[in-house]
Amino acid sequence: MNNAEKKLFLSKLKTENDEQLLKTLDFFRNNGDTEVLPDVLRLLESDRSESVIETVLTLVGDLKNHTASDIAFDYMSQTGNADARRKMITALWQSDADFSHRADEIAQLILNTDDFETAFEVLTLFENNACNIQKDKAATLVTLFEQKVETAGAGFEGIFNAAKQHLINTINGETEA
Repeated sequence: MNNAEKKLFLSKLKTENDEQLLKTLDFFRNNGDTEVLPDVLRLLESDRSESVIETVLTLVGDLKNHTASDIAFDYMSQTGNADARRKMITALWQSDADFSHRADEIAQLILNTDDFETAFEVLTLFENNACNIQKDKAATLVTLFEQKVETAGAGFEGIFNAAKQHLINTINGETEA
């Protein structure tokens, strides 16, 4: 997209007409530029129709570009909107993206959330999309989860143990890439 196309695209994202917005998102799917992806993702924080929200989440799930996947991950990590964050976590774990290079951040999300549902969704992201973690990194993360299991409440203990087991499997070469 050249600068004029980007400006036009960004202006079309602001339309109040959902049908027009869905056409704009379809254009993005076929011709999009990662530079405007954050603007597309911010639609998740709007009070748009469910079809618009679902279209944005489907776009995230279909991301094949490593840069685009990282932009989506950053959005998920940084948004203050809990509902948008949960939806993004689900879209990210349903994607084919490999987030092994973000294993530390994913582990911290699991360790630092106080919401069981969010922790479970992040665990799924961890298990499904962080399959190529280096063994030394996995060993470090195992230690973090072991420490957290000791102080965790009953509900989170299972999540921490599952993450720890995934890492142990990675170390032992038992995870699928």
